[in-house]
Amino acid sequence: MSLPVPSASHSPVRNAPDKLATHLVAALLAFLFLVLSLPAHAAPPPAAPNPSFPVGTLMAFPTIVQTGTKPTLVWSTNLPPGTNTGDYTFFIRQIQHPSGVIYQIPVEGSGETLSPIPINPGFATFELWTVKATQPIRSFLLDFTTVGSYMPTAQVRITSQDPYSVVPRTRADRPFSVQVTVNGLISDPQAPEASKSVTLMRHTQAYGATGTGDPLDRTLATLHSQSSITENGTTDTVVPLNEIPGENRAKIRGEERFSIFTKAGTSIDYASGIPYPIPAYHLDSQLVQIWPVADASITGITQGQILGTTVPQLTFQLNDLYPSSTTWAQVYQGAPQPGLTGTT
Repeated sequence: MSLPVPSASHSPVRNAPDKLATHLVAALLAFLFLVLSLPAHAAPPPAAPNPSFPVGTLMAFPTIVQTGTKPTLVWSTNLPPGTNTGDYTFFIRQIQHPSGVIYQIPVEGSGETLSPIPINPGFATFELWTVKATQPIRSFLLDFTTVGSYMPTAQVRITSQDPYSVVPRTRADRPFSVQVTVNGLISDPQAPEASKSVTLMRHTQAYGATGTGDPLDRTLATLHSQSSITENGTTDTVVPLNEIPGENRAKIRGEERFSIFTKAGTSIDYASGIPYPIPAYHLDSQLVQIWPVADASITGITQGQILGTTVPQLTFQLNDLYPSSTTWAQVYQGAPQPGLTGTT
């Protein structure tokens, strides 16, 4: 963007234009230091809202249920800033296992209800969907969870230095923390494999040079690592830096997703005594968005340049500003003073 700077005749120091000019360059160059070192001091509104896609959460209670039970479903959604809520419709899909029977009901953007049909015979997956009704028409799978007998529970929570509540996010040079909680695992050797351990998977995916995460085919994410969890409890891990692919690590933009899946195995329909296969099912996941480090430049003036009573037009080029942040330039008399609080 281009920001014209007032001439010295409009400066608060009207009787000292030469002294103001002497220090103007140093003060403006100090602005660059502020932009690059203080993530809280960053940008005009970003080119695209963050997140630029709808997000949501879906939970089922209880998560360990017997045949014939209807669990309670609780869900909420967040749409991109500036979105007309009437442009989206929502529904919950229930998929019975192992029969494959599918039932779905329309819902509001948030709420609570019993599952459409009872769990039968062993467990079910619930999916929260939204459909954007305006052009281009698109559907989004916002969240999903699985409940059933002999089914462990799991929760993934990601936090960073950014308190933004809609979706975890941080800068490419900053750490983030992953908390994983697992309950309901049992050690009975006769129990199905799915009830004795779960798998933690870590996927990474780059957005590209200017991407915002929408549109994005998340089935193309790269599996970075996976590990088995065999004990109940909570583990906290600090991830010092992201692992999203890219040569310039300061300019990484993309996302990492941490997911918990059950183990594949077999179970028995106690009504008939017939065993049936159990594939691996998703229990919980969360993603963290990674945004590049900002950089900036000032043109129209050079270090040591002597100015008269008229200051030339200065152009401030600001790149990769952090979402939802604010950036400003400071012009003042004297030597550079990083962190100085001014007025607008």
